[in-house]
Amino acid sequence: ADGTPPRPGLKLHIAFSLVKQSFVYVEITEAVGSERDSVLVDRFKNSLIICDRGYVDEELEQRINESGILYLIRGKLSTAATIDKAFGDDGKTIPEFKGKRVNKLPSHTCADLNVTFDSGHKSRVIVRYNVNCSDDDKRSILRTNIPRNILGAKQIYLLYRLRWAIELFNKANKRSNCLKSINSANENIILSFILLSLAVSVIKTFTGLKCIIGKGLEWISMLKLHKQNECFETLFKALLYRKLSTVYQIFKELLDDIALLCQRTKPSNRDAVKLKDLPTLVWQIINQPNPSAKIA
Repeated sequence: ADGTPPRPGLKLHIAFSLVKQSFVYVEITEAVGSERDSVLVDRFKNSLIICDRGYVDEELEQRINESGILYLIRGKLSTAATIDKAFGDDGKTIPEFKGKRVNKLPSHTCADLNVTFDSGHKSRVIVRYNVNCSDDDKRSILRTNIPRNILGAKQIYLLYRLRWAIELFNKANKRSNCLKSINSANENIILSFILLSLAVSVIKTFTGLKCIIGKGLEWISMLKLHKQNECFETLFKALLYRKLSTVYQIFKELLDDIALLCQRTKPSNRDAVKLKDLPTLVWQIINQPNPSAKIA
């Protein structure tokens, strides 16, 4: 401490859509702002909100429940709820788990649980163990209100892994769109910097999706797409200085470049095993049998 006052900080909260492959709303708060308070439930209809363990909060789960939408939140390993009913991957009940605490189950447990927290709050909790993950990720606790007859435990575990898409989104924006910390204490400069970075991100994502539709592609790599700064620089300059017909021609050439340079390649064995390849995950979720489909 040298006696100088601390610099004010800002925190960027982004709601990312897996369907649109871009953000659907952005909120900027003070650095001490709560992530949970920035989940604006009223902005979503017919949706599933997926969050990491930093969002664990019974009040938030209740707000989402009351809104009529679904949530899937990664819980903490210390989850101390009491088990009311337990099901195995075969859909059969596990009576010996009834009355036990979630955090007291053996580390290798895979189970689908109805639980009650000490506050009286009830939830569905999925406990999974995946030997292929790193030590910190081997054991997963997932809290959800998705009905058991809609998705089984394995499907929900795979569904949560789709959250990797937002990590890729953040990685692309930090590496290729300059969305990172800047050395300024001027709030207007910081806000302008953030908004310009996100605007570039939107343009790149829109162009990539336009390419998929126009070229009949199945998938492209969003990481590769956001790295094409030189290609997009040509487009941005044309928007400033060229005629509309020239801009249109440059845009067509950009779509050709994206189709050539950004197509998704076969995933590595490492990414496939660690459940980091999104198209493979989607296929697995759709084709994963749900033995609990007839259980209320």
